[in-house]
Formats: sequence, C-alpha cells, structure tokens
Amino acid sequence: MVIYTHNQTNVNVGLENFLLHSRNLLEFFHEKRSKRFPYDAKPELFLDGFNWRNNRQKLDKYTAIKHKIDVQLVHLSFRRLNYKGSEKSHPIKKIYNNIIDNCKIFLDNLSKTYESEKMEQLRSLI
Repeated sequence: MVIYTHNQTNVNVGLENFLLHSRNLLEFFHEKRSKRFPYDAKPELFLDGFNWRNNRQKLDKYTAIKHKIDVQLVHLSFRRLNYKGSEKSHPIKKIYNNIIDNCKIFLDNLSKTYESEKMEQLRSLI
C-alpha cells in the first residue's frame, strides 16, 4: 500500500513532472516548425485546412514562461540560482488552462484521418 506524505520532495517531483511535460506541450502548440528540428510534430500536420496559428489559444508571456522553465528545469545552468523567493514560482494555473484549451481546439479540429475511439475517450477526459 502506498501512503502519500506531503513533503517538499513530493511537491518538487510533482512540479518538475508538470513543468517538463507542459514545456513539451507548450512548444508543440506555440512554436513554429524550425529548420533545426524539421521532423518535430506540429498541430498543422494533424489538421486538414484548419488555421492553427490564428485559432489556437495564445499564452500571454509565452516566451518568458518557456525561458523560465528552461532555465530552472531543463538546462544545467547556474542561471537558475538567480531566481529567489516568489520569482521561483510558475503560473501553473495559467499554463494548465492554456494546455487544456489548446487540447480541446486541437481535438475538435483533428483530421478525420486520426479520428478513433481513443480520440473520443481523450476528448471526454478534457
């Protein structure tokens, strides 16, 4: 039987897990295809004629949010030590809501090629 104890280690693990996966989804939803990573999947590849860039839910201060996650979590950098006190915190609710909103838009406009029972199940979860 697993017993959950609320300690800082558990909080840190949960936060790091959320931020790491959020960063990947935010990049998927907000970044343009790059020449550096031409094989990265982007929403446009899964949407027939739907203009993703004009219809997605934009994230205010996206670049600053992504940079902060990069500095504090993804990159091995001494710059992460520059964040003190409340500066360390992340706009978790804002990030979460943006991901959920974009998942809904993405799934609602998904090409029929990718429609399946699993996609319907995913839709029902969000």
